[in-house]
Amino acid sequence: MTASFRAYSPEDITITPYQHLWPRVDFTDSYPVTQRSKRNIANLLKCPIDTASDTEIFIRSSDRISSFGDLSNFKPDTVKFGSATKLREVILGSNAEGYTNHKLKSVELGNNKLLDYLNVENCINLVKAIDLSNCVNLETVKAKGSSLTSL
Repeated sequence: MTASFRAYSPEDITITPYQHLWPRVDFTDSYPVTQRSKRNIANLLKCPIDTASDTEIFIRSSDRISSFGDLSNFKPDTVKFGSATKLREVILGSNAEGYTNHKLKSVELGNNKLLDYLNVENCINLVKAIDLSNCVNLETVKAKGSSLTSL
């Protein structure tokens, strides 16, 4: 299973697996990065590219990962995490002073029944409602500064 998003800034990514595995992140189709990982231990996967302008990032084995870490610095745009059914948190925005993301316009979360935290703060062009109907364990949604009018 593969999750994906478009990035506008090259950053390292922190993967926390739900179970022992070798997570793989493809920074475009040409730059795969993988590393042995143990369950519930965050692992930093280094970004091998210097520039990211409208770069698609693919996270393989996404159905066995509980966190992709803080993705806000990637300035993500189209986010497709429907296959990542073990996610506990999704961090796409930030409340840091001066942070804004003009790119994010849609977020697909699918059947993430374990998801309990979502942050889309200061994603000012996020106007499309996020379908959270299958995210039954969701406890916290941070959307201050976004343009969302409904979830």
